[in-house]
Amino acid sequence: MRRHFLLILLMAIAFSARADHITGGEMFYTYLGRDGENYKYEVTLKLFMRCNSGRRFNNPATISVFDKGSYTRIQNFDVELNGPLTLS
Repeated sequence: MRRHFLLILLMAIAFSARADHITGGEMFYTYLGRDGENYKYEVTLKLFMRCNSGRRFNNPATISVFDKGSYTRIQNFDVELNGPLTLS
């Protein structure tokens, strides 16, 4: 009896589980120079997903900068999204 209950429970969870994933993306950056001791960059981030997924990206999006040598996070930036663009 216990096995049947466990099997039914696992089947119910499997049918109700759902996930949406980012289909792909691109990131571009351009070095703009220095401002005192700070380096300035222009960053463009494009994320792609299925249109009918019903999922929305967080707005503002958080972009993190990491140290190349130690892989530690240096700083987070909250950036407003420009908005969705539908591609066919």
